[in-house]
Amino acid sequence: EVASLAPPLQVATVLEAAGVPLLNPVAALVASSDKLVTHAIWAAAGVPQPQTFDLARLDAWPLPGRPMILKPSLG
Repeated sequence: EVASLAPPLQVATVLEAAGVPLLNPVAALVASSDKLVTHAIWAAAGVPQPQTFDLARLDAWPLPGRPMILKPSLG
């Protein structure tokens, strides 16, 4: 799934660098495809959202005994 994003992002990057107007800037496309990046941007803007953890950076389960929803970061 992630690999399928590479060719369109490469084309968008070249077009953006050449000054071609794009509906969404490349940075927005990259950020919106990664849930952790999107979370960080929304958090910085003060948008309320559920508690979010990057499980790859944790040594222990963050909320023992509590239900959680697990989602892949990309996609």
